[in-house]
Amino acid sequence: MQLVTLKTFDNSIDAHLLQSKLDNEGIESFLLNENMIGLNPLFNTVLGGIQLKINANDLEVSILVVNEINNTPLTDERKK
Repeated sequence: MQLVTLKTFDNSIDAHLLQSKLDNEGIESFLLNENMIGLNPLFNTVLGGIQLKINANDLEVSILVVNEINNTPLTDERKK
C-alpha cells in the first residue's frame, strides 16, 4: 500500500472532520504528526502540519469528497 498526502491541516479538529467523512465513504485514512503538533503547536511549521494520508488507489474518490465539502455552502438554521 502506497500512502499519499491528501491534505495538510494546522489543527486536529479539521483533520478529524475530513477523516470522518472519508471513513463514511469507506476510505481508510491516517493522520501523521497529530500528537506532536498537539503537544507543541510550534512544531506545525517544522513538521509540515497534520498530514492526512490515504491509499494512492483511493486518491480520485477522496479528491471528489474534498471538492464536495469545499463547494457546499455554509448555512444557518434557516438554510440561508
